[in-house]
Amino acid sequence: MKIKELVFRAADYLAKHNISSPRLDAEVLLSYLLKKERIFLYLNWDSVLQKDTIDIFRKLVLKRSKHVPIAYLTGHKEFMSIDFEVNEKVLIPRPETEALIEATLSRMLSGQPNREWTAIDMGTGCGNIAVAIAKSQNVRIYASDISEDALSVSKKNAKKNKVEKSIRFLCGDLFKAFNGLNLSGKIDFIVSNPPYVSSADFEELPADVKQYEPGIALDGGVSGIDFYPELIKGAEEFLKPHGFLIMEIGYGQAEEIKKLVSLRKSFLEPEIVMDYGRIERVVICAKI
Repeated sequence: MKIKELVFRAADYLAKHNISSPRLDAEVLLSYLLKKERIFLYLNWDSVLQKDTIDIFRKLVLKRSKHVPIAYLTGHKEFMSIDFEVNEKVLIPRPETEALIEATLSRMLSGQPNREWTAIDMGTGCGNIAVAIAKSQNVRIYASDISEDALSVSKKNAKKNKVEKSIRFLCGDLFKAFNGLNLSGKIDFIVSNPPYVSSADFEELPADVKQYEPGIALDGGVSGIDFYPELIKGAEEFLKPHGFLIMEIGYGQAEEIKKLVSLRKSFLEPEIVMDYGRIERVVICAKI
């Protein structure tokens, strides 16, 4: 069967199973299988594929028709022009989180030049936040997660991107991961993309997300903000004076998070940063 015919058939099949981007997904899966860029498909539209390749491709398409995310099928996701390994144990990195990293890097760049920063990445997942920051700045990062499986993935990504010496990975629930390290008052930045989807909204998520991505990394409780009070409280203890707590938030949560910050007396009034979709996405809290 020719590449063109195989892609068209796969796209039709995926469309019948309510996949939102059937043609694109078919092309991505086939180019992944062939270890080629997508442009290769167009330049070789009439090339005939071997039966064993077609059989493997059909299995991938079948899984995609059941809404298994593309990133889990290929085992990779690009984020901030960095290639990350992912699997079903970690949340798939999303473009919205770029706003969190850009906010962090801008504060680092506006600080003292050439110094080494000390940071915590709370709930590191696949390590995309810690790795992206470590590739851009001279920083020592303590990256934590409650899941050992997630940490296994993040360690691979740190090594793959040659920043493993800049990141120390720790397992534990929120700030409990740092027990015994004597980090109180020694951290310049705490960054986190915590679970912020409300339990009700979680049930309405697309099948690709709800059925396959780890719920523990998404479900933020009844209101979606269960994790923020603990993050804010812990930041008071761990941050240096003039340090920053920088958190990703969900749609419509900015005012509630600002109220939570105002209950603590250690922070200036938070700054809210929008993502590329003009949605309030990041809260920046500067410690006094």
